[in-house]
Amino acid sequence: MKQASFTHGIEQEIQVVDPDTGKLVGKVDVMLNNLKGSWGSTITRDHYDTQLEIVTGISDDFEQIKKGLPNLRAKAYETAEGCGVGLIATGVNPISSSRSNENFGEHHHIGVKDAGEKVRVTNLLRNFIPELMALTVNSPYYEGHETGFMSTRVFRSKHIKVPPRVSVDSFESWKVNPKPIEDKLGGNIRYWDVTPFTENNLPTVEVRLFDTLISVPYSLGIAILLEAIGLKAKKMSAKNVTPPKVNNSIIEYNRLQAVINGLGARFRVDTNVDYLKEGETCSYHCNRYSKESEEITASKAIEHLLCYIEPEIEEIGGKEEIKANFASLKTGDGPAAKQIKIEKSRDVRYLAKKLMEGTKKGEF
Repeated sequence: MKQASFTHGIEQEIQVVDPDTGKLVGKVDVMLNNLKGSWGSTITRDHYDTQLEIVTGISDDFEQIKKGLPNLRAKAYETAEGCGVGLIATGVNPISSSRSNENFGEHHHIGVKDAGEKVRVTNLLRNFIPELMALTVNSPYYEGHETGFMSTRVFRSKHIKVPPRVSVDSFESWKVNPKPIEDKLGGNIRYWDVTPFTENNLPTVEVRLFDTLISVPYSLGIAILLEAIGLKAKKMSAKNVTPPKVNNSIIEYNRLQAVINGLGARFRVDTNVDYLKEGETCSYHCNRYSKESEEITASKAIEHLLCYIEPEIEEIGGKEEIKANFASLKTGDGPAAKQIKIEKSRDVRYLAKKLMEGTKKGEF
């Protein structure tokens, strides 16, 4: 791959579990005390004693990220096994009752310094929250039972919300005096699905809508999608073009459908948005689809997204990774669907075993 358009960093919150039952165990500090070498800033703990966090660091070299993430996962699992525990990388633990409402998410940081670019990247990414959610939901089980949500983590995380469109003025005002802007926009603005309002005003747009992903290649594929959408927004910023405005109620509706149904969701079409207006060759959510139907499948919407950002995927050299990771779209067979098949064929404890094996290998 070529050099990324922006710097990129990935954080994954991973479950520390009993290797026999798959249930959460509070042994992250035992793991960290036995961690050998200088891994302190890359393998650490987060909020809970059942939660290990791995951090790739920030890089503009995708090859470095592609090597770094699997190395971190391998080191974390080596340490876990040395301490008699296992690891699972999904949004919630499928067996345990959460003692402290433990949820496990994956955050991507896209490095953007300029305020105008930050706002445009945020606003364009916001349009595709439902598609990104449908691609990554993987936590349909809790306490051994199917919950009715493909992402139990998102359903339980009420503080994680769809952001409203933001403006450069609101962003600049927030840097001077955060509280009035936070009150106006609804509070907890650093915990939106996509936000430019990062702690200490870091030069990043943070995307935090994902369940932690089991597959390392799939996680890297998501990173490429985010980079490509960001690059599309960067081009808009250079031309002083405003990203298309998808109705907030439609984004929220589609997001909920993705949380419930994953790739099986049906999305509403915003008939007022036509992505062809900017001379694009692809017609994602454009009027000709709305004339055929008021809804399209999540898989079809994702295909339109991939078409919309195809020039940017080509530009950053990510075509092969995208093809390898998202070829399953035509069959609707995403990560959550695979879990369902495994659980139905055996039982939830068998599922936990398979999730531990998948987390160790970085493949699922």
